[in-house]
Amino acid sequence: MAKHRPRYNWASLAGSFEFGSDPIRFEGGTIKYGEEPGPALGMAICDQWFGGGSLSADIQFSEPTSRASCQLVLSYNPTTRAFLSAGLGNEALYGIVSWDTTRWNPYSIAGDPNRLIPKQYYHIETRVRGSLVNLLVDGIEVASATLPMPMSRSQVGVWCRDQSAILIKDFTVSTEPPRAFIVMQFSSPYNELYQEVVKPICTEFHVDAARADEGLMTHMVLG
Repeated sequence: MAKHRPRYNWASLAGSFEFGSDPIRFEGGTIKYGEEPGPALGMAICDQWFGGGSLSADIQFSEPTSRASCQLVLSYNPTTRAFLSAGLGNEALYGIVSWDTTRWNPYSIAGDPNRLIPKQYYHIETRVRGSLVNLLVDGIEVASATLPMPMSRSQVGVWCRDQSAILIKDFTVSTEPPRAFIVMQFSSPYNELYQEVVKPICTEFHVDAARADEGLMTHMVLG
């Protein structure tokens, strides 16, 4: 039986994309950087909101140039157009970086340049928990970074750069709710406050709340 993949709605913010079927196709091309030609840029955002969990996709570069890159966009600010991303490139093979509208900020860079193999699919997964970001390629952790602050919740997508086509297949978003660890006395009236006020509010805002005694009880049962 074929594995079901979620289908998302997409919008192109820059560059030329085809979203009609899986894989998504970035057409590539050439644009001018001042007076010099260079590889086209592409940014596409989907309708999925993300603040923690994992993003994954299979990525193929048709004929990667020296500046080829494809990144999974983990966080995007539509007002400033700043974003945080992680993925592959030919300037550095693996990277976790951000763009703050004026410059790139590298949080973790690894791998030699010009190592992308044409027409080979790479399985990329990024895992985010709080301010910790891990990048895995084909199941191997290749980069890790601790951000200056926890990532804000936003819609996610892909960022591409190259003269030739890039394919993005099986793009998948797996969200993990934020967690709140509650510290208070284990007696009345705090028990009622936790059960009747704190926990319902956390549930309403999709926050996974846990009190210290719940963790201890779970540990005792499992241990």
